[in-house]
Amino acid sequence: CCVAHDLAYWMGGTREQRKAADQALKQCVREVGEPEIAELMLQGVRVGGSPYWPATYRWGYGWPWPRGYEPLSTDEKEQVREELEKADIDPDIPLPPALTGVAGTNTVTTTP
Repeated sequence: CCVAHDLAYWMGGTREQRKAADQALKQCVREVGEPEIAELMLQGVRVGGSPYWPATYRWGYGWPWPRGYEPLSTDEKEQVREELEKADIDPDIPLPPALTGVAGTNTVTTTP
């Protein structure tokens, strides 16, 4: 649950993408049998994960602060793909629902 959510927060994006990433985290935690923790986690990330906090865990923490709720540009999508490859993470890793369609699919890959 947390790895996909952390990836989404690292990448950042729009307000709607953040909300979807947070809801996906809640749903995942709920599905592993922790509905109360799921609700607490949702509240925590909604309050503490704002892109306007100068924190290392904010929405879009992979980019210089302040970034806000800007969608990823084509160049930024390519940078994400390159960073995943450098970290030996499959660039075709399934993304959380918040980032589905970043490259026209549900992965980071920037080519169709």
